[in-house]
Amino acid sequence: MNLIFAMKVFNIGLPKTGTSSLNEALIILGYRSLHNPLDLRMASYRQGVYRYARDDWDAITNFGEHFYPQLDQNYPGSKFILTVRDRDAWLKSTEKWYSQPPMYPPRDNQSRLETFGCITFSYERFAYLYEHHTEGVKRYFEHRPDDLLISEVGQDEPWLDICQFLDKPVPNQPYPHSNNRAGKFHRAARLRRQLATWVRYGGR
Repeated sequence: MNLIFAMKVFNIGLPKTGTSSLNEALIILGYRSLHNPLDLRMASYRQGVYRYARDDWDAITNFGEHFYPQLDQNYPGSKFILTVRDRDAWLKSTEKWYSQPPMYPPRDNQSRLETFGCITFSYERFAYLYEHHTEGVKRYFEHRPDDLLISEVGQDEPWLDICQFLDKPVPNQPYPHSNNRAGKFHRAARLRRQLATWVRYGGR
């Protein structure tokens, strides 16, 4: 049974840094975790809202990469997880993903513009954004080390750092990896739910 946590957890890593796996990990830890909820993202980008009326969640992953200071101000006492990976590996992964035509063009093009400032992969833009975002987050939390965890894709035991950071016992099961077959199935189902949400909230 999921518990309701007063403290919120925000994953502010860029796409393709293990955000889907982290979402699954937080669910295992008992959090009501949402992955890139489009209705909340649109409320922030379109209306400048950072304290949400919807409160059926304890954690959000792949979210707030450009407005984490506002989330921090509106949800004091929250924890932030910056997921990262080797920059060259990240660029290779994003080039493969974002050179493809989007699955749902209106929604995906908007999301790409909001996150990267362009619709198709640009080495110059993506490399700059990765460096700028990573360093910006580090500077923002420079004097608050207890509020930020930097979790790197590929580390041997991600459970240890995450559970210590969130004061949770380490689960007796492997850390999830959403790129396996089961993870891809669940991610496709989640995308369908996100599209339904996007349509319901009047996405353009």
